[in-house]
Amino acid sequence: MTLRKSDILTAIVLIVLPIAAFFGFFQPRLSYIAHMKEDQRAYRIKLRDSETLQSQSYAARTRTAKMRAMLASYLGQAAGGADAFKAVDAIVQKAQENSVQIELIKPGTPVEGRVLDGLPILVTTSSQFTALHGFLKSVETGNMLITVRSLDIEADENGGCKARIELRINYEAPADRGRKA
Repeated sequence: MTLRKSDILTAIVLIVLPIAAFFGFFQPRLSYIAHMKEDQRAYRIKLRDSETLQSQSYAARTRTAKMRAMLASYLGQAAGGADAFKAVDAIVQKAQENSVQIELIKPGTPVEGRVLDGLPILVTTSSQFTALHGFLKSVETGNMLITVRSLDIEADENGGCKARIELRINYEAPADRGRKA
């Protein structure tokens, strides 16, 4: 059996054509599919992270609402409760504005004075030093009379700081208490 030129050409075409089709047509499609799979994996990770952040945000809002309700109940019972609650709310807002994370707010026992009553508040925070400075400055210079009674600052391992701040919210004493001149 002798091979003719046309048989050899047919064999070459039958071998080369699938190889050329693979490299010319299918291989780019395969790399596109692989790229799309990577994108899909990345989107799934982002979706999972987004869902985690969403659940953490919901939990934080729930804890904040409970804390505000408890604080409102406590401060509502104290003399000057409405003013004290507004002041605590202002403290929380100023912390958020200055990127200071409040870890604890604990009201103390109300203090009665001749002209001003006060409510001690213990606040523990974590933030950067500059953010803490901005927070303290905005608290003391705000439209409510809030003073810093003591401040303990400790550097943390991330280059920020943790602070224990004792504030005093001052408000006008009731007129019926009988101020002495």
